[in-house]
Amino acid sequence: MIDKLFLFNPYPCQLTDGGPSGVIAQNVLGHVLHNVDVNPIVPDGLTLRDHLRKKFFPPPVPSFYRNWLVKCEKIYRTFSVAKYRAVFFQDVFSLGCCLHLISPSQIVVLQSHCPELPHQEVAGSSFATEELVDWVRKIEVDAFARADHIVLPNEGAAEIYQPLLSHPSKVVYLTTGARKVAEQGRVGLESSCCNLLFIGRRNRIKGFDLVLEAFRQAHRSRPALRLYLVGRGERVVEQGIIDLGFSENPHLWMNSCDYMINFNRQSYLDLSVLEALSVGTRIITAITGGHREFAGLDTDGIIPADAPSVENLVNILLSKEFVHGKSFVPSLGNIALYQEKFTDEIYRQHLDALASRVLGDMR
Repeated sequence: MIDKLFLFNPYPCQLTDGGPSGVIAQNVLGHVLHNVDVNPIVPDGLTLRDHLRKKFFPPPVPSFYRNWLVKCEKIYRTFSVAKYRAVFFQDVFSLGCCLHLISPSQIVVLQSHCPELPHQEVAGSSFATEELVDWVRKIEVDAFARADHIVLPNEGAAEIYQPLLSHPSKVVYLTTGARKVAEQGRVGLESSCCNLLFIGRRNRIKGFDLVLEAFRQAHRSRPALRLYLVGRGERVVEQGIIDLGFSENPHLWMNSCDYMINFNRQSYLDLSVLEALSVGTRIITAITGGHREFAGLDTDGIIPADAPSVENLVNILLSKEFVHGKSFVPSLGNIALYQEKFTDEIYRQHLDALASRVLGDMR
């Protein structure tokens, strides 16, 4: 057996991705770790016997999930993952797809990066059916049951997965890291306005509806407020709102706006927040789940709300303490916090230490 932890990577990773693909792209790929190996590419030419597809992915499971099984099996065989003492999966689907390949002697490590249970995330999708949600619920139960270690970014995120944490002793913590955002210039935004940024998925769990309604109310009293939206979703055309849609360079806007708003109803530990810290972007955040880590910190660059509500965000946007910037002025406190806890180098050190601990348990 290879005495290392294999980080199982089924994603075409991009630096601007969120979730596990963004974490792997920013923190792991292109670096050599002492105790960890990772497949840098997802192999093409995927084939699998039809009876396996039917066994693991019966109708009405969408075709992309069936393809996921094919892809995961190909990775497992191509990179001889069966020879590794320990395997680190970044989502329940990848682990679920590989359950029939994992030997009883292998240690399984699982990190699910969702801000809600996977079946809840699928239930909120446009392709959700009752049968599909039930199937995902079974996958997540089986995956968590097989995992010897459950990885979370901090204790606050544990509340999301409490229904699946039958053995609390399984939980280990690995603080998420992020590569420092490149300072690729700034957009010349209107200096007389206070420019706010929402970046990411426009759904309920991310509190997008709360942000929209709070902005509408605050804008009526403070017309100088502007809200920039970056990310895919139904286009918003309203006074004071600039919908940029999907951007190949979201960091440009992170470098340019006065504040980024992160108002999740439930939080894991958003990569975009760590990226914003790295360049000193000021952040308005609801203190929920994994983002409780940002409560009471000694920095002027984080404006916390006790709970994600329209009223709380309106109060912040209309408060006397809320400073309307005439140009982007980085928060040195946020930069210092990033350098102390959330750099990609620190993440790699912690990942290597986690691998050493897992492997040490096996020796």
